Amino acid sequence: MFLNKLADVEEVCLIGKQFKSTDQDIAEDITRVCRQTTQKNVVFVNPESSNSEWVNYHKDIFNAKSHICFKSLEAYANHFYNEDIKL
Repeated sequence: MFLNKLADVEEVCLIGKQFKSTDQDIAEDITRVCRQTTQKNVVFVNPESSNSEWVNYHKDIFNAKSHICFKSLEAYANHFYNEDIKL
């Protein structure tokens, strides 16, 4: 079910999950699905998101055309708060 829904979305938010050291089988399934659909926009919320190798690895899994990185959940939440202030 998750993979079917993943095929339909334009944006994926990956919070605290990484596939570089674990869950290779899931990463392969995600890659297969994402390569058969349109490229995704990906939001990474992970301390590793400052590491370009980590980001590029995960962008490849999700067939990402663009991405945005946050090093913590707090930074991600503040992003929404700051967007509300601009309105």
